[in-house]
Amino acid sequence: MVDPADEEMHVRADSALATLMLSDWPSIHNDIATTTNTLSWMYAHYWDALVDAGERRGPNAYSGTVRMFYELQDTRGWLNDYYDDENWYTLALLHSYSFTKDPLYLTKAKTIFDDIMLAWDETCCGDHHGGIWWRKERDGKASAINGGAPISAVRLYEATQDTKYLDFAKKAYTYWQTYMVDPATGHVHDSISKAGNINTAWNFTYNEGLMIGAAVALAKATGDQSYLANAHKTAAYLMAKEIETTALGTIMSDGKCSGDGDMFKAPASRYLNELYQADPTHTEYRDFLKRSATAAWTLARDTATGGISCDWQGPFDAGAANAGSLGSAAVGIAAAAKAMGPGKQRPKLAYEAEEGDLHGVGMEATHTGFSGWAYVAGWGNDGTSVDLLVDAPAAGSYVSDVRYATGDAAARAISVNGTVAVSNLALPSTGGYDTYASVTTNLTLTKGKNTVKIAFTKSAGSAGYVNLDRVTFTPQ
Repeated sequence: MVDPADEEMHVRADSALATLMLSDWPSIHNDIATTTNTLSWMYAHYWDALVDAGERRGPNAYSGTVRMFYELQDTRGWLNDYYDDENWYTLALLHSYSFTKDPLYLTKAKTIFDDIMLAWDETCCGDHHGGIWWRKERDGKASAINGGAPISAVRLYEATQDTKYLDFAKKAYTYWQTYMVDPATGHVHDSISKAGNINTAWNFTYNEGLMIGAAVALAKATGDQSYLANAHKTAAYLMAKEIETTALGTIMSDGKCSGDGDMFKAPASRYLNELYQADPTHTEYRDFLKRSATAAWTLARDTATGGISCDWQGPFDAGAANAGSLGSAAVGIAAAAKAMGPGKQRPKLAYEAEEGDLHGVGMEATHTGFSGWAYVAGWGNDGTSVDLLVDAPAAGSYVSDVRYATGDAAARAISVNGTVAVSNLALPSTGGYDTYASVTTNLTLTKGKNTVKIAFTKSAGSAGYVNLDRVTFTPQ
């Protein structure tokens, strides 16, 4: 039985993510498609939020979108001058691998982490030799990579059982915990310069979040509970110092954040929840996450647009509301939902088209009558397609129900795992784009993962514009 209060938080997390995709996906996609030789660390967190949704709602949720995020980044490239950016992508890839078990993600994560491991250095800094360079210019070391890399390393160890990753995680974590975390307070210092000067002044929630995450990962991998003691001390610091007081109580805060700060609360929320999952006796973590997420939704959200500004104590500030602040809130609200309890699971063989791997098509929610949070639109050009990643419980024939809307008669081709299954599926007019109908066809699926591609293939007779809503599969 799902608690209604828990479900409400899951619904809010779903809504924040849907708003992000509907309002900001065109610009995010354009940035990824046109910018080379760089990594957007925020894109990795949007990607993580998609996997969160799948974990909360079931493996058919956003499975195609997760693949789409991978494919776009794969076209652009995975390495750049900042090791922490590379590590955010490593974490998103490993999260995707944990969710899907697709070795594609693990293979790429290993390749990127090979580059990160080269950044370990014992010639710097000052009297504290050790740590991972922040960037390839080698001018200093930061919590952003030294806290994050141990998490990736442990997850690589768990996936591969290769002890080189666990050894690296222990080494990197021990150095940073020893020299860069205040032993009295648990405060995680931001960085150390090449000359050995430690920046103790800056307080960023994501620094504490990463060291909490690293400690939780190592405690799980090694069974050494001393790591959790460190995590609890750092969590106490975060909850005492990196806060604002609202009518709801204290909430997580980086102040009037902007720029990179828009996203800082995302990893802080994620890893505080992981600490709560590791030790649920600390209900104050769950309650803090719940208050913070509630504040983001009720105090910092614009009800007209669904946007959420960066400072969760509110009020909504349009000048501080963007994809980064909304993405951070989506992760933070999802973390609170996970801490509170499970949400409703989707029907296992129902796939929303807007959560597919989209090629040359858009998504919108302006017409009425659709299921889910949107539908695929703007679909009438040769070579465009929607790929659904369908996880079939058994091999065999499935009745596939295609729900769509169109003003004129249309047709599309369907292939399964690269083989044409239906060359020209007729989609009769539904009378307009606010009226939906379904057509059925039989498709043969293999057990496990299948790629069902619905494509506009002019040479096969595809024609017309279609708004695709969802496809359900029923075994015969």
